Amino acid sequence: MPVPPASLLAPLARRGRDWLFEAAFPLWQERGLDRDAGGCHERLALDGTPTGHDRRAFVQARQAYCFCEAGRLGWDGPWREAALHAAGYLIDRFQRPDGAIIHAVDPAGRPVDGRVDLYDQAFAIFALAHVHATCGADPHLSEQARRVLAHLREARAHPGGGFTEAGAGPLRQNPHMHLLEAALAWMEAGRPEPWTELADEMVGLATERFVDRQTGALFEFFEADWSPAGGRAAGVIEPGHQYEWAWLLERRTALGGQDFWEHQARLYAFAEEHGRDGLRGLALHDVDVTGRVTGRHARIWAQTERLRTSVMLLARRPDQPPGACLGAAVESFCALEGFLDVPLRGLWRDRQDADGRFPDATAPASSFYHIVTGLTELIGFCEGAPLSRTPDA
Repeated sequence: MPVPPASLLAPLARRGRDWLFEAAFPLWQERGLDRDAGGCHERLALDGTPTGHDRRAFVQARQAYCFCEAGRLGWDGPWREAALHAAGYLIDRFQRPDGAIIHAVDPAGRPVDGRVDLYDQAFAIFALAHVHATCGADPHLSEQARRVLAHLREARAHPGGGFTEAGAGPLRQNPHMHLLEAALAWMEAGRPEPWTELADEMVGLATERFVDRQTGALFEFFEADWSPAGGRAAGVIEPGHQYEWAWLLERRTALGGQDFWEHQARLYAFAEEHGRDGLRGLALHDVDVTGRVTGRHARIWAQTERLRTSVMLLARRPDQPPGACLGAAVESFCALEGFLDVPLRGLWRDRQDADGRFPDATAPASSFYHIVTGLTELIGFCEGAPLSRTPDA
């Protein structure tokens, strides 16, 4: 009788849980929080020392999420205090009176970049949903998230769907992907409106505008009419985002949406066929629309997105042949461990160059979100049931 994929992956899930519980969550709770000035440090040197970088809004939001997941997973450290610490700083230091979120403050909490970047708005909404769901339903958090969305609807709505960017550059799919993620988090927290409408708007953009119907390639940049961008931005495809969208479309289906399997299968297949370095066992950073590799370096986040989506397909699409997804899950976990192999356990390197070397001297806090999402999916699958969205304590 064949061994179930969950049993085969169980040793990897145990290694992932051990790394989170014994190293990463304690280290980032102890050294990643700034208890003097507030908020979370942007980066840690590879000896665990804060680097003093300015603080971006989406990093504060991501750290709040990570500690919420620590609670869901059952970590017995002070996850709730850490999540509230990060979320409170996000609202206090980054949210304008009109609801918009500014981009960055300095380590003392003073604004240094007042841009209202769409990416930051998405992650603020996302973090507030997770804190609301795990730390006790707080109407104030729901109201703050609604204010961010209201600002976007009033000031940035695009007539063709989605939202415009703050500057004059091309439209981007990436922040819209995270707006979908944020809307789904609120839906999962039991708040369907106005988030179901937002989620379905983002899904419509993806299936009608973002993904090439013939190849399954996901375009990154667009002209003002939502046609794929020309010039230097033309044809940029990031395999990591192919995996992310495939995972998010499955989540929308799971929350009562239609079945997007045709789109998911093409997204995943394009990434697996064109976005993987077989010699190194890595998901690469970028290719073009034909699948030609344009960037042979690799980032940690693409490995975790490949892991998360491969595991999801094993869990939710049992009618599909498991072999390819199982191999991808194992390979991406092993690739991830290469990035985690640093002297101070609980940190990581963010980038591997084409020659196999890791140039990083710091561990960016922004990567923690991706690592947690990948390992959470793996752990939930191997432990026999989806993780509860509300912790017991």
